[in-house]
Amino acid sequence: MSKLLQPLLLLALVASTLSQIPIVVPLTPKTVTTISDVQVRGTSTISLTNNENVRYTGQITMGTPPQPFEVVFDTFYADTAVYSVDCSQCRVTPHTYNPNTSTTSVDELLQVHFNLYDVRSTATCEVYSDAVTLGTYGLADAEFLVIEKDFNATAAPSSNIDGIMGLGYVASFNFTTTPFGRLLSVPGFVPVFSLHLTTTPNQTGSSLMFGGYDTALAPQGFVYHSVMAPNTWQLKLDDFGFNSTSYSNGATGLQVVMTSALPLIAGNAQVMSSILGVLPASGRCVDVFALPNVYFVIERMRYEVQTKLLYFELLGTCTLMMSSDVALNMTIPANTVYLGIPFIQSYYTTFDMGGQRVGFAQGSSPVPPQPTGALRLEAIIAMISLVMGILYLV
Repeated sequence: MSKLLQPLLLLALVASTLSQIPIVVPLTPKTVTTISDVQVRGTSTISLTNNENVRYTGQITMGTPPQPFEVVFDTFYADTAVYSVDCSQCRVTPHTYNPNTSTTSVDELLQVHFNLYDVRSTATCEVYSDAVTLGTYGLADAEFLVIEKDFNATAAPSSNIDGIMGLGYVASFNFTTTPFGRLLSVPGFVPVFSLHLTTTPNQTGSSLMFGGYDTALAPQGFVYHSVMAPNTWQLKLDDFGFNSTSYSNGATGLQVVMTSALPLIAGNAQVMSSILGVLPASGRCVDVFALPNVYFVIERMRYEVQTKLLYFELLGTCTLMMSSDVALNMTIPANTVYLGIPFIQSYYTTFDMGGQRVGFAQGSSPVPPQPTGALRLEAIIAMISLVMGILYLV
């Protein structure tokens, strides 16, 4: 694969513009329990479809009667957006929102310009409120964006996804009225959700669970990390590297942001330059799959990502799914790395809004998280102190 085609492929993947004929996914609205004014008990699970390892989609509905949509779930943004049935310049999607057929639809008379990651469609949207269902949960009067004009539609004339649902905190308008924000405000809702992403393209079994996590997918429990600031999915990054060699360039104040809709791992160009210089940009899959794992140290816990998850395979050639913001025409803050799908594929991940923390399952990866040397030393010191204390008591 030529060096000219490599960045073009990456941009295509990030922008979800793989050349595909629109696929109409048969969707059957479920019986739901309205949770706008009642207590919530139990969990709600949405099955996700693995689309070639670059995006995971699941069903939600909007309106009364329900209109089904196949959406990507994104832990960076809070916004939920779908295409309008009357969109004048939009890509072709299997399902579009029609407010005229919903008895609970309300036009909030608010226009928003929507831009995801600076590389997806810049769109003009109207804000609507309507009933929204998430698995077996039902929300009344949740606000979402309805795309009326997509300025990037010519670059991606068709798509097999209908929109995006935000599970993060970066909102274009009032966060508390988004479906995610509304869910958090419901009395009795356990403010936790978890993501399980399969690692084989088009494999079944991926899921998003609201209200808890599946203990069968976390047999050894979770390693939890507190977020760096309230209402973010940002975690402290100590180091990262490849083949046991650090490539963080000695930077301090590093952080990672969990981004479940991004099909790769990307960072600020200054931070990523060294590791991108040693990882092959492309090559024969049989060769790149034999490379050592890439690792990330988050609060002194080492997490490894298998090399095969960092490459996109096409006709026997693999393209690296790690990049810099400059190469992707994005703007990523200094000292920041976005941990996208390859990392979340590696570890069953739980997002605890109430505890303001993120947990990675210890038993969900071929390479479980391991404490770094500094943490091991602290553990040894703690053990010595404990022994000395026991001897003193004796």
